Amino acid sequence: AASFYQHALRQSQGQRAMQYLLSDRQFNEVTIQQFGLGYAPAGWETLHRYLVEDKHYPVHLVEKAGLIKPRKEGAGYYDVFRDRLMIPIRDIQGRVIGFGGRTLTD
Repeated sequence: AASFYQHALRQSQGQRAMQYLLSDRQFNEVTIQQFGLGYAPAGWETLHRYLVEDKHYPVHLVEKAGLIKPRKEGAGYYDVFRDRLMIPIRDIQGRVIGFGGRTLTD
């Protein structure tokens, strides 16, 4: 998920998040890369499709990781994080163990 978010930050969909980091927060590219900052796209199933359909991760593991939730009505899942700046939380070994998110809208 961390690499997905990092990649999305550098796509057209992540332009607003990148601008926020560079202009408003005055981070540079090195800092953005060092901290592994990323962007969760606004779509409801973007990460779900990438992890489950493209990368073939078991859906129950992606749900257990807290990245997706089952829809209350109908079948399927939705992404927990949408249209957010994503900040990975790492353990002492540097492994991503969670995410913080900052909304980009009011």
